[in-house]
Amino acid sequence: LETELAVVNLLYKQKRFEEAGEIFLKIAEQSPSIDWYVSAGQSFSAAKKTDRAKAAYDKALAIDPNSLKTRLQLAVDAQSADATSDAALATFGELKKAAEAKGSKDTAAVAEGFIGYHYIALKDWKQAAEHLELSVKGLEGTTSAYLPSFTILLAGALLQTQELEKAKQCYEKVLKANPANEDAKKGIEYINTVQAQGKGAKKGKK
Repeated sequence: LETELAVVNLLYKQKRFEEAGEIFLKIAEQSPSIDWYVSAGQSFSAAKKTDRAKAAYDKALAIDPNSLKTRLQLAVDAQSADATSDAALATFGELKKAAEAKGSKDTAAVAEGFIGYHYIALKDWKQAAEHLELSVKGLEGTTSAYLPSFTILLAGALLQTQELEKAKQCYEKVLKANPANEDAKKGIEYINTVQAQGKGAKKGKK
């Protein structure tokens, strides 16, 4: 096994993802486990072999239909492929359902974020903000890598619906956690400029 994994690492460095997937699949078939099938799926997905990736994920789901690792990877792949599609939305919904079945509030919140991303991609800002607010609220206080990304997306949706103060609060939360976040800095600068222009226009009217 150690030799096979060493070969996989080498193949990844050479971007030979399909061959890496073949090895993971061989390991999975010798010793069936969700981890190996998901690793195979990830490799085939990286190689743009979507049918083979789906077949590997399906085998993982045959072991556990609510496998959060599998459902999350399917969601990540769907987001990368075409977040606007109905199929992507269905995949994000399946992740949420599996998370709720497992009692994983964090993963359910991540699923809400993916659903919010779907509506961002469709430029449905109101729906996006609703789902992203649920996501950010569910992830607050966690160390989830998704929290800053979904908070930035929420701020962007709020900007589109002209809720500047709420958007600013989102950016400020991100900066509090990471003062170097460029997206949050730029967002606050933009809001400050818009608000200053608004005040200037009001003074001009007087």
